[in-house]
Amino acid sequence: HTNFTILKSLLRKNCLTIDGEETFEIDINNSQPFFLSKLILSMGSNWIDPDEMSLFSELVDSGSYYQFIMDRLDLSKENSKNLTYKVLFGRNRRTSPSDIMFRSLFPTIHKFIVLYKNDYSDYRVLSHHLQRMESDIIFNKIIRRIIDINPDIHVVTIHDSIIVSKKWETIVSSVFKDEISKIQI
Repeated sequence: HTNFTILKSLLRKNCLTIDGEETFEIDINNSQPFFLSKLILSMGSNWIDPDEMSLFSELVDSGSYYQFIMDRLDLSKENSKNLTYKVLFGRNRRTSPSDIMFRSLFPTIHKFIVLYKNDYSDYRVLSHHLQRMESDIIFNKIIRRIIDINPDIHVVTIHDSIIVSKKWETIVSSVFKDEISKIQI
């Protein structure tokens, strides 16, 4: 965490400059569910319902996962994110409202989450794994490639997003989208 990560989005987007220039921010859509999808696919979990996995992967790849949750469960975007984070990062209790709601939409994926955490005897292991995957793509792929293209591009990172001077938007967007599209775990 840095001073940038705790800044409200409104301040970052409207008040932050780099070298006195307006900035541009790009992020990984629904990052944690996206990486969960990649993790599940990499493990080849045959007991996950293929139709459920297909829907989940399509939602996260298209960036419409949170909208799907909002529509199906009649929740705000903030509540949809909170529900997801509680399931991914929490202890997963059978009677937890978040677990019940998530399980109603994705029962075999929920089972994967619970079993994954149980295998390691630590509910935090999944969040650590997903965050490492996120950090790897941001730092070892995207930023590395940006530096190779032009080491003078100043980059600020905020978890699953990067901020650069607006003049670099085209180059950085291209690199960002290309590297995300290549993720194969």
